Amino acid sequence: MRFRLTVGLAVALLFVGSATAYAAWSDSAAVASQTRLTAGSFGVAATWTATPPDFATLYPGQYKSAIVRVTHSGDGRWQYQVGAATTGVAGLTVSYRSVTGTTTCSATALAAATWSAAQAPATSAYFCVVAELAPTAASGIQGSSVPVTITITAQNQPTS
Repeated sequence: MRFRLTVGLAVALLFVGSATAYAAWSDSAAVASQTRLTAGSFGVAATWTATPPDFATLYPGQYKSAIVRVTHSGDGRWQYQVGAATTGVAGLTVSYRSVTGTTTCSATALAAATWSAAQAPATSAYFCVVAELAPTAASGIQGSSVPVTITITAQNQPTS
């Protein structure tokens, strides 16, 4: 009986010893301290491509246009949308068109409040603003001045 107990104890120690020996064969390493995780950045600015346009002195049936450049500064892809402009004057509309190159308003209308295609990082996009007074505009608005705000919203796009 004593022999069996000794053999059982030896076998039990052998298993415990091998598990301990296995645990001794491990290693670890630290990542170099120069490695950092940095969040990307995002910024957007909107400017007229020329001097601010003169939308004054519109006559019935006349329109004036100007081009806006939206510039992204930061990392990653991005997209933008132009908000619908309201004038509060019957017969005066502000709409948007695409741009040919960076200097010419095209005839292709751009829908307000629709996201553009994804743009490359740190690039500029262009669109045309068109102010038009309808041929049927009431003569009572002669000499009126209306402030119009065009809101441009931009957001980042995932790269994966």
